[in-house]
Amino acid sequence: MGIIKKQKSSSQIIDYVLEKIEKRELKPGDKLMNERDFSELLGVSRVPFREAISALSALGILTVRQGEGTFVSQYDPKFLSRILYTYFMLDNTPLEKIMEISKLLEAGAALLACQNANDNDIMEIGKAMTMRKAELEKYISDNDIHEHYDLDKHFHQSIAQASHNAFFVQFLNAARYYALELHVNEKLRSEMEAGEIKAAVNYHEKIYDAIKKRDAMKAYELMYRHVEKIGSAIHKKK
Repeated sequence: MGIIKKQKSSSQIIDYVLEKIEKRELKPGDKLMNERDFSELLGVSRVPFREAISALSALGILTVRQGEGTFVSQYDPKFLSRILYTYFMLDNTPLEKIMEISKLLEAGAALLACQNANDNDIMEIGKAMTMRKAELEKYISDNDIHEHYDLDKHFHQSIAQASHNAFFVQFLNAARYYALELHVNEKLRSEMEAGEIKAAVNYHEKIYDAIKKRDAMKAYELMYRHVEKIGSAIHKKK
């Protein structure tokens, strides 16, 4: 008799595999035994086994290689972002709550960038800041928010990358996508006033300067206030 109960077999198989990973009995790159042997060991049919493998593969925990077998995946941070974003959706998390955590995450990224950024990271942040500043006049003249918004996102992402903390980056990406790309629709973006855009660009310059000088607390404070003002502007327009 197998070690998995018949009821809700696929869920129990998932729990079994996750427990093996948590106990380090399965490590990244390890190959699972073949389908027949695994099914016999657990005492289940191949159908729930395949369902479990499919679910774990969708989450990025397992990788199925055609003709080779099923392997424990190497860490891929993009899956963390996807899972977090999905939970935000399922919970229908209010925009205000996401903006609260975004202030802390973005400010924390600025602080970590001061501590961990190398010279190339600082250069990339400065380049992103300069590109957005150069785009400001074009935005004022033709009111094309698309490129300006992308450049704004690029500036924030360059700071997150400079933190050199993959988990942190994925938390930020999930929160940013849920808050700004899902909730802040095209109409709200197009209503951004030139004064608000200029203020944001001014904050970017100050944040970059603080990071360049490795002034962690100042960078944290500036980024916190910057994101707080963005949240206030969004709330005012909704």
